[in-house]
Amino acid sequence: MGNKKFQKNDDYPIYGYKVAKAVVKNKYSRGILICGSGQGVCITANKVNGIRAALAENIKDAYLARRDDNCNIICLQGRYTSLKKAKIIIKKFLETEFKPLKRYKRRISEIKRLE
Repeated sequence: MGNKKFQKNDDYPIYGYKVAKAVVKNKYSRGILICGSGQGVCITANKVNGIRAALAENIKDAYLARRDDNCNIICLQGRYTSLKKAKIIIKKFLETEFKPLKRYKRRISEIKRLE
């Protein structure tokens, strides 16, 4: 949903918001966002009710974000993540299912109340 080619003056909030809205509207069950640090798109996506976006610097981050927090958007660092590593992180994010333990569901419910 974003740019196909790097443009120095792109504004990440535009793309972060587009992806987050598409995930919330169930157009997609999960989203992937990339910006320089990964932080900007993560902050933007988390402004949309129903989104739980997490920054993943490694495979473990992606795994835990999905398994424990039912994260629906993963954010990557474009400046610091190689294409090879990004593919591995994304694969882990997509193949990991939420583990609906009572404490995980309770915590997600608490987050939803804050929205």
